[in-house]
Amino acid sequence: MKGTHNNISYIVKVNEREDLGGFAASFSFTSPSGQGETESKAYELMNSDKSLSIFKSQEDATKAAERCVRICIDDGFVR
Repeated sequence: MKGTHNNISYIVKVNEREDLGGFAASFSFTSPSGQGETESKAYELMNSDKSLSIFKSQEDATKAAERCVRICIDDGFVR
């Protein structure tokens, strides 16, 4: 899923992880380039113990990743 927050574009990806019994999410930021858009390194949602965050539904995973994106942008980690 693509989106924009404060004029910064991002991509949220959600993958079903059958081996872990749920869904995992990641996000990356995009920037314009000569050939369209280039995608930055993807950031996976992790728990405080550095294990992969697993969500019960695709919708929950998407919402969590979007929340992380907005916080990163609002706190100035991405420009």
